[in-house]
Amino acid sequence: MTFKVVQWNMNGYINNYHELELLIKEKNPDVICIQETHIGVLSNNNFVYPKQYLGYFANLQNIQTNKQGVGIIIKRVIPHELIHINSTLSTIALKVKLNSTLCIANTYIPPSQDFNDAELINLFLQLPEPLLWTGDFNAWNRLWGSRNSNRRGLLIENFVSNHNLTILNNDSPTHISTHSSLTNVDITLSSSQISPRMNWEVSSDLHGSDHFPILITIQVNLHSIKYNHLPKFKPHLAN
Repeated sequence: MTFKVVQWNMNGYINNYHELELLIKEKNPDVICIQETHIGVLSNNNFVYPKQYLGYFANLQNIQTNKQGVGIIIKRVIPHELIHINSTLSTIALKVKLNSTLCIANTYIPPSQDFNDAELINLFLQLPEPLLWTGDFNAWNRLWGSRNSNRRGLLIENFVSNHNLTILNNDSPTHISTHSSLTNVDITLSSSQISPRMNWEVSSDLHGSDHFPILITIQVNLHSIKYNHLPKFKPHLAN
C-alpha cells in the first residue's frame, strides 16, 4: 500500500486554507507537512482543520514575527503521537504507527536565521529513526539541484553525509523567487534504510503559494494494521 506525505511551504495557513483543501482533494495525502503557516506560538487546536484530519502547529517563542511557523496535518484514523522538540530550529514531529513506527519531522529555517552543525545534531538526536524529515531550509546545494552551493547548503551536505541520511530530491525546482527565478530550497531527507521505498515528485501547481507542493510516496505493508475506529452514536436521531 502507498502512504502519501505532502510537503509544502504554503505561505499562510489561513490565507491559503482553501487551496489546502483543493490540494487534499487532488492528492488525498495521509500526512501534510507545512511551513510558513504564519501562526503564532504553540497554536494547537485553535484552528479549523480539513475534514478527517487533525493538525499540530508550532512556532519559536523568540521570533519577532509570526511569518514563520510549522505544522503537521494527519488523518484522524492514523495512530500517532506528538514528539516534544527542544530546539532553536522551528520543528514539529510525530511518531506515526504503521506496521512499524515512522518519525515524520518538519522544519522551517528562515533565510535570516543563522545555525550551525551542533544545532542540527541536537535536533536530529531528538528524532527517532526511521525518519522522514521535510523542510524549507533555505539552503542551496548542487546535491538537490541548485546552481551553486551556499554556506548552509554545504553545512547540510556535511550533516547528511555524517548521519547516514538520504536526500530524496530529484533536482526539480521547488520555489519561485521574487525575481521570478526557480530555486531549490525545500529539502526532503530520510533514513537510508527506508529511502529505497520512497518516491519524490514536485507538483506543477503552486496552489497560491510561491513554493510548489511536494508529494512523497512510501511503499508500506499495511495488511497487518487495524485502525481502531471508535463508534459514534447520535441518540437525538434515534427512533
